[in-house]
Amino acid sequence: MRRFVVVAEEAASCALLGEARWVRDRADPAQAEMAIAVADTWQGRGVADQLMAPLLSSACGAGISRLVANVRYDNEQVQGFLHRHDFEAAAAEGDDDLRLLRALGPQGWPAGARRARTLTASSA
Repeated sequence: MRRFVVVAEEAASCALLGEARWVRDRADPAQAEMAIAVADTWQGRGVADQLMAPLLSSACGAGISRLVANVRYDNEQVQGFLHRHDFEAAAAEGDDDLRLLRALGPQGWPAGARRARTLTASSA
């Protein structure tokens, strides 16, 4: 598998709440770059946490041993989120970005992964 994407949708309207993806590095097939995006109105409500579990599981299942994420130095919220999911600073990536890396286990769920639950949303 070269890439994977998972989405979270609002149950009633099917509105997109967020997405997570990884893309395998062509030069190093054991590594993939990952990204997570969550709609502004849904940030801070656990959507990214729910997306991380299937992202990690699929990467392990595809034989990926390292996930990398490039994050702006000034984006402390995303850096904190990734640190909570066992990503560690690896190197600088240009002037504005920090590269974070997570090593994955050879099989099964990586250490610290959280099992996915179905996301449901209610209209307020």
